[in-house]
Amino acid sequence: MEKEKNVTIYKANKFYGLPALIIPLLLIAPLLSSEVSLENRLIGFGVFLLITLAIILVPLVSRLEIGRDFVRSRILGFSTLELHPSDIQAIEYGNLFRGGLGVGKGLNIRAIVNGKIKNTSIGEKLYGKEAVEHARRVLE
Repeated sequence: MEKEKNVTIYKANKFYGLPALIIPLLLIAPLLSSEVSLENRLIGFGVFLLITLAIILVPLVSRLEIGRDFVRSRILGFSTLELHPSDIQAIEYGNLFRGGLGVGKGLNIRAIVNGKIKNTSIGEKLYGKEAVEHARRVLE
């Protein structure tokens, strides 16, 4: 957690995406036993590998910025979403995914941004409990 000009910056948990490394390992057995040509199997495996790498690397370059009247998420320094209390339709604390599935708890947020409905979440496992509570206080 860092503070800059009345803005608190929460960095994502670096190890959040590591369980995604299991995905390519699960695909090796079907890759070897499939009747599809080797070239097509390798292309498919490569696509899954790239998706897995993206899942692993996103937490390394993402952060959550919370100011007095906004919550902003950034990836590689680019703003991906900015929320203000006036944008919020509903905010609820609970499981981020129905049934749990190990994703954890956090804020499920429904907001109207630029006339469009946006559903987003802020998870405790990714940013920590302190960040989730801070975001909740700002957005309510």
